[in-house]
Amino acid sequence: MALLKLLVPKTEIDVCSVRSVEQSIGKAEKGLEGYIENTAVILMHKDDMRKMGVKNGDKIKVSSAYGSVIVKAYETDETKPGLALMPNGPWFNAITRGDIQVTWGDHYYLVKVTLEATSKEVTKLEEIEERFTKEDKE
Repeated sequence: MALLKLLVPKTEIDVCSVRSVEQSIGKAEKGLEGYIENTAVILMHKDDMRKMGVKNGDKIKVSSAYGSVIVKAYETDETKPGLALMPNGPWFNAITRGDIQVTWGDHYYLVKVTLEATSKEVTKLEEIEERFTKEDKE
């Protein structure tokens, strides 16, 4: 992994939250595990993935000024180079500031992040819950 970090540079990119039908289908068909499989992801343009040297299903550390998570990367042609998409949910919330207002309609949020390939495991839902619980107590 040390060699990978030397060969593959960190990449700065904007990430936008999206509503994903796969989240609902995954949860309906596979329960919580299906939800996690479809929410702990970042959807990237093929040019950005190629630049980083990552392939579908590779793990990426997504870091912002507010926090970081590890998710799986997948290619999409629904975006452009320099802009990635993450489904609304705990993994996206963990890289945003904690004051996003809940609304009755969809609320989309854009955050600047740094991406880097990693061999570490996808951030567990329980770990994210612990972070938010700790922040609420402070």
